Amino acid sequence: MTFIDKRIKRHIIIVMDNKKSAASYKNIFLIVRDVINSVDPESLEPGLPDGSPVDEYELEVTPITLFLVQNQNDLDSNLLTQEIDKVWVKFFERSCANKEKIAAEILKRVSVL
Repeated sequence: MTFIDKRIKRHIIIVMDNKKSAASYKNIFLIVRDVINSVDPESLEPGLPDGSPVDEYELEVTPITLFLVQNQNDLDSNLLTQEIDKVWVKFFERSCANKEKIAAEILKRVSVL
């Protein structure tokens, strides 16, 4: 089990109680991480040879994923955009310039699960 899998498992235990939900959490986590890494709002270049590690944004990804899982039935772009910004302010002490783009892409990818 990798470090990422251990971290994901720890968060799954907090909010999930069955295998279907756990698989859903992991899928959503990976989508959120992929979108944030691709947009790279802090220009950290995660996963690139001269960039930061691929898990660089995981502290931010985790609360966003938990928000998505806990609000699956009431999601909209505005709520997710607000949550992304709230997380960014907490960790970076500034607003996320790409929050709308990140929210739209996450919702697009999550909707096909």
